[in-house]
Amino acid sequence: MFKMSNSFKIARDRIHATELAKLGIDHFVRETFHSGLEAACKVLKLLGYSEHEASTLSKTFAEHDAQQLDAAISEHMEFEDLVKHSKQGREALKSLFKNDSQ
Repeated sequence: MFKMSNSFKIARDRIHATELAKLGIDHFVRETFHSGLEAACKVLKLLGYSEHEASTLSKTFAEHDAQQLDAAISEHMEFEDLVKHSKQGREALKSLFKNDSQ
């Protein structure tokens, strides 16, 4: 038998993920993130995007989201700051997707 030195948790959402990080839990998975990302990719394909385009958009979103979450955790953001940061991130993502489509 082996002893785990770290906890692994399932985060309900982004806010829960930041709360877990504040408690020192650095191994977690966001409960609905990956299934939501997979669903979005499938919807993009249904809307006429190629497999490559849908995958690229999904990957771009996932990378952006990971950066946003890492920043929220490293800066110890409280709820109001997290909302503001998320809104700014959403605008940056819109700009990124707009530039990619040109």
